[in-house]
Amino acid sequence: MLLNAEQIKKLKLLKRTTDKNFIGAASYNLSVGQILTMDGKIHTSYKLPPRGMILVTTKEIFDLPENIIGYTTVKNSLSIIGIMAINIGIVDPNYKEPISSLLINFGKHDHLIEEDDTFLRMTFHKFENFNDSILSTIKVAEHPNDDTINNDYLKKRKKIAVNNLSDTFLSISQIKLQIVKKVWINFFTGLGILTIVITIVSFTLTYTKEFLKYKKVKEKSEISIQLEELKDNIQNNHSMDSVLIKIQYLESQIKELKLKKDQNEGNSMGRTTESGK
Repeated sequence: MLLNAEQIKKLKLLKRTTDKNFIGAASYNLSVGQILTMDGKIHTSYKLPPRGMILVTTKEIFDLPENIIGYTTVKNSLSIIGIMAINIGIVDPNYKEPISSLLINFGKHDHLIEEDDTFLRMTFHKFENFNDSILSTIKVAEHPNDDTINNDYLKKRKKIAVNNLSDTFLSISQIKLQIVKKVWINFFTGLGILTIVITIVSFTLTYTKEFLKYKKVKEKSEISIQLEELKDNIQNNHSMDSVLIKIQYLESQIKELKLKKDQNEGNSMGRTTESGK
């Protein structure tokens, strides 16, 4: 069953309430008690920058019995300008402390958060057909007074905020460091690859240059050898011509000798015939 404003007041479900914060017939607007930044400092007012994040505790302290549960929701008046409370939901029965919420500025302008500003809307529900036998199994924590409750709660939230949270949504500073680190890694990786490519290209160009030089020298050497062979052939051809000339000369000499021999033999036979007569 949803409780109305009069029932909330009568049952004293909240301590340190303000009458103006009872809105409509069945809800109450929780107000800012203390503002905690992620460096551990406590403020009564704080200008929240775009993407900034703070932890806000309630001024009100809950005092819920065993058969009543609370529900927190965002305030539309803050949401429409980009101020969002992100950890909202159920407040359990028997809860006896303040509550807190992270406020993030999703807008593009600074937003001033001050003590007593309202930032969450609260409704309460009573269990129907509640079994009284359950009460004997529920242990209720005892607190000395409201100030002690508030201070103890703030110490716990401060420790959590300082150890785990950033002062900006998505931890922009950490993201920047990661981006810079990644850029440098990619740069040096690319530089290493570029160095390897340059080395390979340089080696290839040097090898090609030396190879072409060697090929040119080799071709020149081959041409020189061919020229020498050609010269030898030419010289050899000249020698053959000389030999042929000599052979022809010798052949002509042989022919002359043979001719003279034949003539001599003919003369000898003529003289023999005349002597017989």
